[in-house]
Amino acid sequence: MTEKIFSTFYILAFGQGVLLYFLIILQKRLGSAPKVFLSTLVLAISIQLLSYGLAYRGELNHFPHIWGIGAICAFLFGPLAFLYVSSIVSKHFRLTVLDLIHLVPAILFIIYKKDFFLISGDAKASILIEKGNVFIPDISINYVLTAFLTISILVFYSFLIRKKIIEAKNNNQLASPNIKWVRGIGVAFAAYTISYILYKLVLINGLGYYHFFCHSTKIGMAFSLYCIGYLGFSINPHLDRIIPKYSNSPVSDSYALVLEKKLLKLMEMEQLFLDPGLNAKSLSQKVDAPVNYVSQVINERLNQAIPEFINSYRVNYAKTLLINNPQEKIWAVGMEAGFNNRTSFNENFKKQTGVSPSEYRRAYSKSPLP
Repeated sequence: MTEKIFSTFYILAFGQGVLLYFLIILQKRLGSAPKVFLSTLVLAISIQLLSYGLAYRGELNHFPHIWGIGAICAFLFGPLAFLYVSSIVSKHFRLTVLDLIHLVPAILFIIYKKDFFLISGDAKASILIEKGNVFIPDISINYVLTAFLTISILVFYSFLIRKKIIEAKNNNQLASPNIKWVRGIGVAFAAYTISYILYKLVLINGLGYYHFFCHSTKIGMAFSLYCIGYLGFSINPHLDRIIPKYSNSPVSDSYALVLEKKLLKLMEMEQLFLDPGLNAKSLSQKVDAPVNYVSQVINERLNQAIPEFINSYRVNYAKTLLINNPQEKIWAVGMEAGFNNRTSFNENFKKQTGVSPSEYRRAYSKSPLP
């Protein structure tokens, strides 16, 4: 009775996944690349759940080619989730030949198991009937090594996804309404990875596929990955780009380049940033351009806001002063670099370097910092 309940749950979850797959496909807000990655991820999850449901009902022999697909899917979840996050946070995402490297583990696994995957449907069905229960694994050294490889890949992509999300947030590639959704995707994938690790530990330790804890980990994996699907479906990518708000701007590429050069010259040659009163308005007056034009050029071409652009030069100048004038007081260095108060200096310095001005000076006296 218990197995029928769980098998019914897996099959219903498969149906839910198929529904979500079509909702994503029909989602007009998503671009083509995010849509492909997210819908493929959801479909892979759904097929894996269907294989669970059919197997626990003893009906997998009626759909023999589904047998083993779940193992391939496990190698695809990480790359698909990572490519989806990359496509949703990148301003000009383009799938390149180099991106195909993410498919290498899955391809190598298929090649390794080619003899199994090339078996005809009838032959697979006969094997399934003869086994009586596909969910009695042979815990061999090959099984353990495959599990270790799959887990390593999932952990690797968990870190890649987290790194991509942090980079997007720091570079202002995510609009605030969507930050929580993308963060949620990172958390959900990490939760899936943990569930998968527990699932494999259950099997390797001999508890078996029918153990309640085994079902719990599978439900955890399904829930985590479906969270990714629903979170991805909820994201509005039109909020996630800096460029669309300038889509009607009269600033041409050639003019933007000229304006960028003017700004860099003022900051690098004339050290305009040393003026504590420098702000968006005065900077725009110096380059003889409207504030919104200057803001657009700095956002698009330098990936910064105007205050961040100005303060980055001040911090770099302060770093030099801290090194060359070791006796000068910290607050005096900040004032000389163009900051108008100690708090602003400390906050911006630590934001850019990761350490406080005093920590930077102490560390440099022991070993040179960049």
